[in-house]
Amino acid sequence: MNGLYKKVISASYPPIPNRYSAEFKELIAIMLQPNPNLRPIVDEILSHSILINLASQMGDVRTLNVAMHDVQIMKCFEATEALNHS
Repeated sequence: MNGLYKKVISASYPPIPNRYSAEFKELIAIMLQPNPNLRPIVDEILSHSILINLASQMGDVRTLNVAMHDVQIMKCFEATEALNHS
Protein backbone atom coordinates (compact mmCIF):
# COMPACT_ATOMS: atom_id res chain seq x y z
CA MET A 1 0.00 0.00 0.00
CA ASN A 2 2.88 2.35 0.78
CA GLY A 3 4.19 1.84 -2.77
CA LEU A 4 0.84 2.83 -4.26
CA TYR A 5 0.70 5.92 -2.05
CA LYS A 6 4.13 7.03 -3.24
CA LYS A 7 3.16 6.46 -6.87
CA VAL A 8 -0.02 8.52 -6.50
CA ILE A 9 1.55 11.48 -4.71
CA SER A 10 4.39 11.58 -7.22
CA ALA A 11 2.05 10.89 -10.18
CA SER A 12 4.46 8.20 -11.37
CA TYR A 13 2.26 5.34 -12.42
CA PRO A 14 1.88 3.81 -15.88
CA PRO A 15 -0.72 5.29 -18.22
CA ILE A 16 -4.16 3.74 -18.16
CA PRO A 17 -4.38 1.35 -21.12
CA ASN A 18 -6.26 2.50 -24.23
CA ARG A 19 -8.60 -0.49 -24.06
CA TYR A 20 -10.56 1.48 -21.42
CA SER A 21 -12.96 4.23 -22.41
CA ALA A 22 -11.94 7.86 -22.19
CA GLU A 23 -14.61 8.43 -19.52
CA PHE A 24 -13.27 5.57 -17.38
CA LYS A 25 -9.68 6.78 -17.77
CA GLU A 26 -10.80 10.26 -16.74
CA LEU A 27 -12.44 8.89 -13.57
CA ILE A 28 -9.31 6.93 -12.66
CA ALA A 29 -7.10 9.94 -13.37
CA ILE A 30 -9.07 12.23 -11.06
CA MET A 31 -9.09 9.55 -8.36
CA LEU A 32 -5.27 9.34 -8.66
CA GLN A 33 -4.84 13.12 -8.52
CA PRO A 34 -1.62 13.81 -6.54
CA ASN A 35 -3.24 16.71 -4.66
CA PRO A 36 -5.72 15.12 -2.21
CA ASN A 37 -7.75 18.34 -2.11
CA LEU A 38 -8.53 17.93 -5.80
CA ARG A 39 -9.62 14.28 -5.58
CA PRO A 40 -13.34 13.53 -5.76
CA ILE A 41 -15.20 12.54 -2.63
CA VAL A 42 -16.97 9.18 -2.49
CA ASP A 43 -20.33 10.73 -3.39
CA GLU A 44 -18.84 12.18 -6.57
CA ILE A 45 -17.28 8.86 -7.51
CA LEU A 46 -20.45 6.87 -6.88
CA SER A 47 -22.57 9.36 -8.82
CA HIS A 48 -20.17 9.45 -11.79
CA SER A 49 -22.03 8.68 -14.99
CA ILE A 50 -19.77 5.78 -15.92
CA LEU A 51 -20.61 3.93 -12.70
CA ILE A 52 -24.31 4.68 -12.99
CA ASN A 53 -24.32 3.50 -16.62
CA LEU A 54 -22.38 0.35 -15.74
CA ALA A 55 -24.71 -0.46 -12.84
CA SER A 56 -27.68 0.14 -15.11
CA GLN A 57 -26.29 -2.16 -17.81
CA MET A 58 -25.71 -4.84 -15.20
CA GLY A 59 -29.18 -4.34 -13.77
CA ASP A 60 -27.65 -3.48 -10.41
CA VAL A 61 -28.56 0.15 -9.81
CA ARG A 62 -29.89 -0.84 -6.37
CA THR A 63 -26.38 -1.76 -5.17
CA LEU A 64 -25.08 1.64 -6.26
CA ASN A 65 -27.99 3.37 -4.51
CA VAL A 66 -27.31 1.39 -1.32
CA ALA A 67 -23.64 2.40 -1.43
CA MET A 68 -24.59 6.06 -1.85
CA HIS A 69 -27.06 5.76 1.04
CA ASP A 70 -24.36 4.19 3.24
CA VAL A 71 -22.05 7.11 2.50
CA GLN A 72 -24.77 9.53 3.60
CA ILE A 73 -25.29 7.60 6.85
CA MET A 74 -21.54 7.71 7.55
CA LYS A 75 -21.48 11.47 6.96
CA CYS A 76 -24.34 11.96 9.43
CA PHE A 77 -22.57 9.76 11.99
CA GLU A 78 -19.29 11.67 11.56
CA ALA A 79 -21.09 15.01 11.90
CA THR A 80 -22.80 13.81 15.08
CA GLU A 81 -19.49 12.60 16.50
CA ALA A 82 -17.83 15.94 15.68
CA LEU A 83 -20.63 17.82 17.48
CA ASN A 84 -20.33 15.56 20.50
CA HIS A 85 -16.59 16.24 20.77
CA SER A 86 -16.74 19.99 20.34
